[in-house]
Amino acid sequence: MFQNEILTIEQIQAKTHEFQARFSEFDTNNEEHLPLIKQALESIKYEAFALHRRACQIIYGKKFDIGMPESVEWNMIPYDVQIIGALALHDGNIAEMRTGEGKTLVATLAAYLNALVGTGVHVVTVNDYLARRDAKEMGIIYETL
Repeated sequence: MFQNEILTIEQIQAKTHEFQARFSEFDTNNEEHLPLIKQALESIKYEAFALHRRACQIIYGKKFDIGMPESVEWNMIPYDVQIIGALALHDGNIAEMRTGEGKTLVATLAAYLNALVGTGVHVVTVNDYLARRDAKEMGIIYETL
């Protein structure tokens, strides 16, 4: 979808702001607006996931200083099956994945989509080390978007 259209980080971020603007008219504290917010999320979810994937493609191979002893090279682009996992999470389901199958990247897709509303998103894990590491490493894609 965005392969040839969006070529820069600035274009990625402009598209994110465009998505966010769609939610500015809603009052998230008003229960009558919740179905409208859900409907708006549903209308952009595929485009938002495509934008996330495009952002990953643009930064692929770039090194980022994340405050650790060495820099980190971004080497992740979501596979189709990971996008399916993110769709499951967004729909309120549980997605089981084995070690090394990209649960953390899957979570960034669903978190990005739901953060567009402007109410914040929480990603929870029981492992303190992974929580700290992934907050720094996945911060790369969040900052990009």
